[in-house]
Amino acid sequence: NEKKNIKRIVEILKTKKIVSIISDAGTPTVSDPGKIIINECIKKKIDIYPIPGPSAAVASISISGFSEKYYFYGFFPEKNKDLNRDLNKNRAEVECILFCSAIVESVS
Repeated sequence: NEKKNIKRIVEILKTKKIVSIISDAGTPTVSDPGKIIINECIKKKIDIYPIPGPSAAVASISISGFSEKYYFYGFFPEKNKDLNRDLNKNRAEVECILFCSAIVESVS
């Protein structure tokens, strides 16, 4: 269906109408159909907005265009050697690595 309707969907999106990808099996494009539409929107510079569920990580992956193979790393380890070891371990197999970051502020 996606391949068959992609041109029509892009034409609708260019008119600034709202189009939603809705799934009954999880977040669209993450182990679910929708990647073709997302990648076409990225290619045509059409804005995409996820509506996050309980996970901001999954929401960001869903509109990245890299939703088939990704690795959620989490927070960086304190030692560079540990980070290098972890990154080198999976780099040939993974298209996208998602990192967490934290802003730490002191409150007086």
